[in-house]
Amino acid sequence: MKKIVFIGAINKQNLPRGGEEYKNQLLASLLNKEFKVTFIDTHNWKKNPAIILRMLFQLLFVKHDKIVLSASSHSIYKLLKLIHLFPYLPQKIVYFVIGGYLPSAIYSGVFKKKYYTNIRKIVVEGNLLSKQLSMSGIEKNVQVIPNFKMFNMESPKVLSDSPDQNFRFVFLSRIHPDKGIYEIMKASEILQNTHGNNTFSITFFGNLEKSEESHFIEKMKHPFYYGGELDFMRNELQAYKELASYDCMLFPTYWAGEGFPGVLIDAFIAGIPVIATDWNMNNEVLTNGEDAIIIPIKDAQALAHAMFQLIENRQKLALMKQNSRKKANQFHVNQVRHQILNAILQ
Repeated sequence: MKKIVFIGAINKQNLPRGGEEYKNQLLASLLNKEFKVTFIDTHNWKKNPAIILRMLFQLLFVKHDKIVLSASSHSIYKLLKLIHLFPYLPQKIVYFVIGGYLPSAIYSGVFKKKYYTNIRKIVVEGNLLSKQLSMSGIEKNVQVIPNFKMFNMESPKVLSDSPDQNFRFVFLSRIHPDKGIYEIMKASEILQNTHGNNTFSITFFGNLEKSEESHFIEKMKHPFYYGGELDFMRNELQAYKELASYDCMLFPTYWAGEGFPGVLIDAFIAGIPVIATDWNMNNEVLTNGEDAIIIPIKDAQALAHAMFQLIENRQKLALMKQNSRKKANQFHVNQVRHQILNAILQ
C-alpha cells in the first residue's frame, strides 16, 4: 500500500467552514480507504505552530510515495517556495487546486511560475482554469477533475409548486460582500419598488463573517432571513430536503477566489435553478436558460429582472428544476473517484 502525506485544512471533527474544508474532508475519506495516509490538518495553523513543525518533519525526514496538497493558493505558494529548496520533493507532489485564483496569480506574476513547473500533477476543477494555466506556460502537468460531492442519489422531497405559494429564494455560501449579498438586498428593493412585489422571501445560509455580522444581522427583516449553516456532511438528507424546499438559488458572486463553487452542485442535487453571475467558472458549470439565468456582476437591476422572470413564470421554473436535478449525478464523488486515484498513482 502506497504511503502518502496529505496537507490541507480538514477540520475533521467539525462542520466544514467553506468549500475547501468540505472538499478536503471528502478527499481525506476517499484516500484513507486506498492508501496509508499521514494527515497534516492545517486548519487554524496560524495559531498552532506545532502544525508547521509536524508538516516539515513529515516532508523532510519521512519517506512518502506522494505528497498531496489541497489548501488555499496563498498557503500552497508559501509551502512550494520551501519545497523548491529540495529538488527531490516536487516530483512527488499532487496539488489539488482550491478555487480559481491560482492561474491569474501566476499570469500576473504574483506567484512565480518556477515553483509550479516541476510539480508532478496540478489538478484543477475546470477547463477554464486549465486554459488559463496554459496561457502562463503551465500545461504538461495539469489535469482537470471537476468539483464533486457525496450525496444520496435519491431525489430529495420537493415542496409543491403552487402558484399561490410565496416564492422562496435561497443564498448558500459564506456571508461576505464579494459573494453578492448586498446586490441581493438591492435587487429585492428594486423588485418591491418597481413591481410592487412582496410575494417572495430570501433566506441566507452560510458561515457569517465576523466583520459583517452586525451590519448583516440588522438587515434581517422581511423578506430577509438568516438560517445559519446547513450541515451537508453530518445531516445530508435533512440539509438537502431543506434546500429543495426553495424555488431558486441566488449566487451573484464576484469573489476573486471563486473556482468551481460546490454550492452549484448543491443546487443540482436539490433540484433548484440558480441565478448566478458570469464570473469565473459559473458559465462552465451552469447552462443559461436551462438550469440557470446568468447575469452580469454587480448588477442589482439584472438580478431583480431575473428574479421577476421566475416569479412570474412557474412553468419555466418547473422545467429548470427538472434540468437542474438531471445534472446532479455527474458530480457525485463516484464519478471522479478513479480520476482522483489515478492522479495520485501516476
